[in-house]
Amino acid sequence: MQVGNSASELLCRLGAHMDNNLPALERALDTLELLGAYPGGLSAADIGEHTGIPRATLYRILRLLRQREFLAGAPEAATRLVLGPALARLAALVPGERELRARVQPHVDALCAQLGETVKFVVREGFEAVTIAVAHPPGDLCIASRVGARRPLHVGAAQRLILAHAPDEVQQALFAGGLPSRASRTITSIRTLREDLALARRRGWASGHSEGAEGVGAGAAVVTDGAGQVPGVLVTVFIHGGKSSEQRREIMQRTIEAAGRLSAALGSRQAG
Repeated sequence: MQVGNSASELLCRLGAHMDNNLPALERALDTLELLGAYPGGLSAADIGEHTGIPRATLYRILRLLRQREFLAGAPEAATRLVLGPALARLAALVPGERELRARVQPHVDALCAQLGETVKFVVREGFEAVTIAVAHPPGDLCIASRVGARRPLHVGAAQRLILAHAPDEVQQALFAGGLPSRASRTITSIRTLREDLALARRRGWASGHSEGAEGVGAGAAVVTDGAGQVPGVLVTVFIHGGKSSEQRREIMQRTIEAAGRLSAALGSRQAG
């Protein structure tokens, strides 16, 4: 069974079933999410009670999901439905954080060795950016970082670049919560941040200094994968006052180039 083709066909067929209220596709996703909370499974009647989906629509959705193996009968009670093997096959195609870290770490290490500066790979988790890979140059004159470090999405070049590629609902929720300052150059104006995000998305890179910590500069470049998604951002951080404008441009250029190589390694067609 080819999971990709099956998933595409499923979306097309579900998309064809619409009523006056809610697309059948959204109802199918509601059903899958519901069953994810009930490992022992639910009957069709239970699913209808939880979701409020009309009986005829629900049975069409369940029949199609079972045909495509997104649902299956529970081993101990065939009248109850559980998540099916097609979901597991799809999940296996999505690199987890551990796998992603293993793939990006050599590129982080290489850029760190090339520039002699701290380099990180940062991903989005909710409304925060999280470092999953980091490399420090030898010696003490560098910016310290650690795996697991978290920052708000509006604070710093890497975070802003991640936010620029986040769904609109994430951006709107972040704006609604306010933009607290962390340092002298943190962007706290929604209008200014919107303009910055639009520019960062067009360029694919961002830079700045003294946004999360005074005197810390950063140059960040977006990384894409084979699905055209943005799994994270490659960022070089350094002591801003110790670099000339020419050196900062060199750091930014090298970071962009390294992000391109990493994107290619992740199967991106946009790289190069």
